[in-house]
Amino acid sequence: MTTRVATQWVYVDRARPERAVQTIVAFLRPEPVTVWSSTDRRQPIPSDPLFEARKGLAEARARISSLTAERKRLLRNLTELRSCEDYRYTSTAVYADPAVQFRYEIEQHWLHTLPEKERDQCPLTQYDLGPDFLDSLKTLQIVGRNAVLTAAVDVLTGQASAKNGRRVHRQRVGRGGSTAPLVRADGAVGWRCDIRSNTSAAPRLLWWALPDSRIELARAAVHDDHAMR
Repeated sequence: MTTRVATQWVYVDRARPERAVQTIVAFLRPEPVTVWSSTDRRQPIPSDPLFEARKGLAEARARISSLTAERKRLLRNLTELRSCEDYRYTSTAVYADPAVQFRYEIEQHWLHTLPEKERDQCPLTQYDLGPDFLDSLKTLQIVGRNAVLTAAVDVLTGQASAKNGRRVHRQRVGRGGSTAPLVRADGAVGWRCDIRSNTSAAPRLLWWALPDSRIELARAAVHDDHAMR
């Protein structure tokens, strides 16, 4: 038995050879197919609204995470700048009286290093200068005056305790941590903090917290010098 196969001639346009291939494929398939030419316009597949919403949410979360990381980096940089001695405002000598000059420098330092919107939350408390304080500034040569001013402003605005690098501690009668806190006859309590943040064997700022909430700056001293009066 001989099976005759019908011959199908396909015209091939050299400018559009893909049309001939599509025609041959359509002829060989038993079910009807739609043959598209290169010039036919196809309808776009509609997008899934839920997929698009999830995609947008994922992109927003990634953006928030990136901005949060950038904010933390900028805050770290700001903290480093504020703890850097060279960044701090340096005032000029305008008063002959050392005590008046120091108070002037404290105020200028506070104004130039604390943003205006933060000054109401961190005002300078009332303070006194102890009998040894100004002389201690002359003898302490291992840190600059700006570093002492920075530490003093932190103490006088109540920020020192919030900064781990300052390592604020109560002064004690003896060197051991189990000895009694140092309390003066008038009820003032002795305190100390590091003048340079995050520095081993840093010089210390010593002060008295008075019963009426004022501060008395006692001395700026080397690390192992705890004498206060």
